[in-house]
Amino acid sequence: EEGDIVEEGTVLYTVDSSDATTKVEQAAITLQQAQRSYDKTADRQYVRAEVAGVVSSLKVNKGDEVKSGQEVAVVRDSSKMNLVLEFPAADAANFSVGQTAEVTLDGTFEAVSGTVRSVSGADALSSGNLLVRTVTIAVNNTGSLTTAQAATASVNGVSALASAKFSYQNEQTITASTGGTVTALCVKEGSSVSADTALVRISGKELTKQVQNASDNLRSAQMSMEDTEDQLNSYTITSPISGTVISKEVKAGDTVSNTAGSTSLCTIYDLSYLEMVINVDELQISSLSVGQKVQITADAVQDKNYVGTVTRVSM
Repeated sequence: EEGDIVEEGTVLYTVDSSDATTKVEQAAITLQQAQRSYDKTADRQYVRAEVAGVVSSLKVNKGDEVKSGQEVAVVRDSSKMNLVLEFPAADAANFSVGQTAEVTLDGTFEAVSGTVRSVSGADALSSGNLLVRTVTIAVNNTGSLTTAQAATASVNGVSALASAKFSYQNEQTITASTGGTVTALCVKEGSSVSADTALVRISGKELTKQVQNASDNLRSAQMSMEDTEDQLNSYTITSPISGTVISKEVKAGDTVSNTAGSTSLCTIYDLSYLEMVINVDELQISSLSVGQKVQITADAVQDKNYVGTVTRVSM
């Protein structure tokens, strides 16, 4: 209200900001989309492992030119080996996933423990004209099992009809999603990696251009977000100085405009400091300088002197 003493930063008015809030939300969505687009584009520089395991081979070297879809690495999970065997259908129909299997290695006749991983749901006719079902057995690999090793197994006392060679639990050939020059090998052969680990970095003119465009779009979205946030902040109007409210032109419920020359909201004076500009004769002005003390008298206040300081002398 008029006559109120306010400090710098005191909230004077709050303007309805629903439109500005909507714009901020829209800018935030645009920024998130730009960030995702940039992350996706920048990540195209890297060929990543799709599964956890060991890098069994790298098929490119630093400096090689690769094409989109070209094989660059093989990642193999050999922590468990799979053994796919045929069992009599009538017996296998009673097997269940998770059931223990006794696995016997060919050649050494070493016995290891395995677990039934899957059982085919339909009968099939074997080469010996017997009805069989395919059973996949998982075996923990201590490091000695390879795909060259064959084995047979029994489940619940029922033996497989024949031996088979082990296969890796998971083995994937990783290909490049974009063409370019191999600028770095991020791992070495034999390295253990988790899914999404970067294996190879690739760069190229087109890819660099795409990354730069995505970066520019992201920066533009960031600037737009900052601008809309600044606009939202302007809907809360604070006192720029400490002082006294001399006049109040706008009250709650009034409509205000942000166009140039619009009506002011209120006027605040700092009454603790007053300034006066006076004319001094050119013959006397040379005797005045900044910092000099000034004795001031006022006709309206009899028998009282005030002290001021010269802050500026015109050239």
